[in-house]
Amino acid sequence: MPRKNSKKRAAAVEQTEEDWAAIYGQPAQPRTIESYEVEWSHWRIRAEEREVIEEPELPIASAPPSESDEACDDSPVRLRRKRKSDSPPRQSPETPADYQKRWSRPPIEVEDARTRQAITLGISVAIIVACLIMIGIVYQATESTVLRVIRPNLMPAFDRKLNDLKLQFPSQPEHNWAIVRGAFAEVLNNSDYGYGPAILIILASRKDQHLASCFSERLASSLARTFHPAERPIVLNGAKLHNSRDAVAAKHTIDNAVKDKDNFVMQFDSLERIDAYTASIFHSLCDYYNSPFKERAVFIFTVHTTEDVENRTRREYDEMADRVLNDAWEDLNINKRSALLARLTGNTILLRKEARRVC
Repeated sequence: MPRKNSKKRAAAVEQTEEDWAAIYGQPAQPRTIESYEVEWSHWRIRAEEREVIEEPELPIASAPPSESDEACDDSPVRLRRKRKSDSPPRQSPETPADYQKRWSRPPIEVEDARTRQAITLGISVAIIVACLIMIGIVYQATESTVLRVIRPNLMPAFDRKLNDLKLQFPSQPEHNWAIVRGAFAEVLNNSDYGYGPAILIILASRKDQHLASCFSERLASSLARTFHPAERPIVLNGAKLHNSRDAVAAKHTIDNAVKDKDNFVMQFDSLERIDAYTASIFHSLCDYYNSPFKERAVFIFTVHTTEDVENRTRREYDEMADRVLNDAWEDLNINKRSALLARLTGNTILLRKEARRVC
């Protein structure tokens, strides 16, 4: 009886296992130790594969496998290693400083655009500067050409007036007229006049002051009308300036007479009568190379001497004028006086007494 019961219980257990196997998909036969070892080996291989994938690869000192070995090796581990080697390297995480630096730097496209704009701007500026230089060169060339064309040659007209003066003053030697013509040549012809004023000193005996004043007046009027029919010369008298006994006022009178003027003819009588301080103004006004006058300016001075003027040669004219003015301006510094006389006495004529009254 007990044996029957044990058999029934065993049969019930087997039936129960079969039912559970049918329900949960378990095998009807009990699992052996070998089946557990096989399953565990599969799980161990998978765990090793995960460790290999997750752990960083270390450099291998051995020789790299050949292409044939790589082609034949189709293991999952090898394939994962190959995919990992083909994938781009991982970047380190971005720090706040790297983030700020990256966003503070303008994009490459913006930098390229700014560079192109700077290059374009530089080229444009260079072209504009070159054009301005060319315009300046053309303007200067055109201006000089226009000046040469507009300014006529006035020498023929002045020669006709000079011939009339020769008839009015027949006692004057021919070299006097040559000096007069040469003194005014630069301001009369159509050359590129760009230097100081034309200066002439008429030296005469003190007894012939009236003759010298008359000669200078007619010469200055003829020269002014040569430049323009309606032009009249500026007339100043050294004796009147001296009688005012105000050197500062006398100097201002001369300065105001030519101030803001570039085209004028001045007749100045009795130059030796003005004092040294007043005379110093002619140091700048009569400077040939640094003249304040940009166009024509003419000074005609009369100087009177107590020396005998008869039988004097051409070479003595300048020396006689120097002696008169040196004595008159002896208070002026010797260096300044020498420079002033060099400016004034370059063209000097000695006026001879006329046989008959002409003025």
